[in-house]
Amino acid sequence: AVEKGKLASDTHLSRLAARKSHDDRKLVAAAELEKVAAATHSASFSVPSELTGFVIGKAGKNINLAKNVPGIRQIFVSETTPTTNEVQILGDSDEAIAKAREILEYCQDHLPIPESSVHMWKENQFQKVRDVVSKTGATKIFIQKLEQNQPAL
Repeated sequence: AVEKGKLASDTHLSRLAARKSHDDRKLVAAAELEKVAAATHSASFSVPSELTGFVIGKAGKNINLAKNVPGIRQIFVSETTPTTNEVQILGDSDEAIAKAREILEYCQDHLPIPESSVHMWKENQFQKVRDVVSKTGATKIFIQKLEQNQPAL
């Protein structure tokens, strides 16, 4: 009888813990929904899929930094096509949204360099590349040789 009582007690306590966990998740979801509903301003922009990792950042650093901008209610990143994602920012003011967008928005550009000039970029362990990164704030630079018949982008 004692064993059955202990089993019933353990089962009951386990169910209470599961119910509390469920109730806590409901409260968090309700708070998030309230934040989103209270947002009076929003903006969205598209990001190529290959840049989405930069938007989120290592371990979520960039998106968390943007979420912590005063006046930001929520930020969503969703796939719109296989090659494009959409970032939606909800907040209390256009200024807050602009600050968050500045943290999250990345662009991609292709700059052809004549093959005759490539050696200059390789001198001094790519010092020119480091100079471009420091002057432009570029996050990443790829150097890729164009094929004979491939047009420069």
